[in-house]
Amino acid sequence: MSRGNIAIWFDPATQWYAPSKGKQGRNQTYSDAAIQCCLMIKSLFRLSLRMVTGFVQSLIKLCGLNWTAPDYTTLCRRQKHIDIVISYQKSSDGLHLLMDSTGMKFLGEGEWKRKKHGPEYRRQWRKLHIDKLINNHIDQDPTLKQDLKLLQTIPSIGERSGLLLLGLFHSHKFEKASQAAAYVGLVPVHQLSGSSVNKQSHLSKASDSKIRSVLYMSALTAIKYNPHIEALYQRLLSRGKNKMCALGAAMCKLIHLCYGVLKHQTAYQRDYLLAE
Repeated sequence: MSRGNIAIWFDPATQWYAPSKGKQGRNQTYSDAAIQCCLMIKSLFRLSLRMVTGFVQSLIKLCGLNWTAPDYTTLCRRQKHIDIVISYQKSSDGLHLLMDSTGMKFLGEGEWKRKKHGPEYRRQWRKLHIDKLINNHIDQDPTLKQDLKLLQTIPSIGERSGLLLLGLFHSHKFEKASQAAAYVGLVPVHQLSGSSVNKQSHLSKASDSKIRSVLYMSALTAIKYNPHIEALYQRLLSRGKNKMCALGAAMCKLIHLCYGVLKHQTAYQRDYLLAE
């Protein structure tokens, strides 16, 4: 196997150092061939100028030559006046263009500039086909596919919230629904000591906020279209609880419903114990 094998050698007869021009002033230390060699390696391996200096010096040492690599300042100054020439063999056949199932993307002016010259900012967004990979993984697993269908039988649980909750319950082994609610951070925290003993209770919010944000939007829908959560929400409001407190309880109830349908492998039943 020679895949990935690369060989780089230097001709000892190469004019590495610049010859004297016989003029006043200091002569250049390195020849154009040496500068072009370093810039060619920089272009091929996509290295920075400082990395090129160390890389070329290590190659020279491996070849057993008594040369020194140009420093960063020399390369930076000389590259303005030297063009990199990389020879290649032009194909006489036609161009074969292959496209996968994800399609073909054309780069605009801004995208082309970032691809050609690099990004101007440290942070940038790139579109990945993660959703397609997740859907393919679920379709190939009968258990995940069945559990996702069960979760989506609950009113207010859609595709995005279903995938998030599916990952939650399959990545953690909860023995009961209250453990799942505590992990998500939907259990109340009471002040029982200290100077803040009379402070109002609040949710623990101990876990990832992304899960709670998705459950929050699902709970807003559930208080209108889910009969169990709607009944709980109205019952808490009638007892004098504020809307945010009742909405937090609705989010917790939603976790209990999801845990129930997955544990018993039964679709959501709208009239189950609703009369009680």
